[in-house]
Amino acid sequence: MKILKYFFTLSILGVILVVSCTKEVTPEILVIATIEAKGTSFEDGAEVISDLNGVTSANNVTLNAIITITLDRAVDASTVNGTNVSLTSDDGVVAASVTASGSSITVDPTEDLIRGSAYTLAIAGLKGADGGDFFATNRTFRTEGRAPVVVPHAEHMLAYWNFDNNTDDAVGSFSPNKVVDITFGSDRFGQGNSTATFDGDKSIIEIPGADQLLTHNDFTLSFWMKTNSNGHLNADGNPAGHFVMGLGAFFGFQFEIPADFTSCKLAASYILADGNKESEDLWFNGSGQDKDNGGWQGWDFVADLGGGPGVAGKLKDKWVNIICSYNAAEKQGRMYINGELMKSQDFDLWPDDAPKRTVTGITYRGVASDVEPILALGFVKSINSPMWSDTPWGDYAKPTSNHFKGDLDDIRIFKVPFTAENVQTLYNSEK
Repeated sequence: MKILKYFFTLSILGVILVVSCTKEVTPEILVIATIEAKGTSFEDGAEVISDLNGVTSANNVTLNAIITITLDRAVDASTVNGTNVSLTSDDGVVAASVTASGSSITVDPTEDLIRGSAYTLAIAGLKGADGGDFFATNRTFRTEGRAPVVVPHAEHMLAYWNFDNNTDDAVGSFSPNKVVDITFGSDRFGQGNSTATFDGDKSIIEIPGADQLLTHNDFTLSFWMKTNSNGHLNADGNPAGHFVMGLGAFFGFQFEIPADFTSCKLAASYILADGNKESEDLWFNGSGQDKDNGGWQGWDFVADLGGGPGVAGKLKDKWVNIICSYNAAEKQGRMYINGELMKSQDFDLWPDDAPKRTVTGITYRGVASDVEPILALGFVKSINSPMWSDTPWGDYAKPTSNHFKGDLDDIRIFKVPFTAENVQTLYNSEK
């Protein structure tokens, strides 16, 4: 009887051993060990490594960051793709190369990320090389710099130069073909490599084919500027003026500031009903004198800056936003400084027999014997334009001419007019 019980016990143990040996062991869950974004800062070129796996969302991630996800063990590379590991922003999925090697996954965006923008790294559907599952998760972060602004009439913006470490047109086909002695400085927010800095002697940016910017009758120019009057002298050793920019000077448009900073103006060309073309200055001196109060014909508003620092107080050696707009249907030109209307003129208020009462729109009227259809940033005309080459102030080759000295940023040109509300929206967004 004892022998029977012994063999029965051995049989039970054998069954247990067989079951134990054939039972499958479930692999552990695949776990993230670290997530790092590595790149160089656009401001100073310093290498930056950001922890994307921290308790809080990471900030100031570099624009050229490459993201490395490290797991606790090897991952099944067949489960690593752009669907299971994706990077998205408010604009949608970010195009990126996603690859795996051992326990690492690399996410390499095909283009730089956008400044000051929020991104989400989503990870799902992974498997360990040992078959282990992975719990879906995501990580959020924000890139370095200031986020893009909401721009009124963005669909009608012809060109935009943001000078974020380059001089390219960010929206159109008006990138320069000549850049001379330009460096990149700190903008109004203190971000480095974010403005075009002009030395006041030779610096210039030339944009070819810019006459096409003036083929739409309506026109709006917006830009930020900070002059540097220190040591900016003419041939006589006195303060020099600033030709901030010019498309064939007044044969297209030019913006300039005299040496004493008591005024500023946008000189531009206009086409008349008979096909003739003439220039007119949208000139502002802060006198408060309109057409009914000692001002020029057609001036229906001039802000009065008397009793204070005047125009110089707004423009000299400080960041300032200038918006000049022309409405062809209303025949009105307006200048705004820091969002406020400073000057308005109306061609319908010219005398009855004045040809400019028939103005139909803004235009380019330059000819090769005078100027070239090139937008010059930092001077009134292109380097090779012969006009004014015999003057001490208008010859590009002379360092003591009225070269612009200072910084320019966020230059935008539109083919539509801006209302006062549009001006406020753009200024408030950019300031």
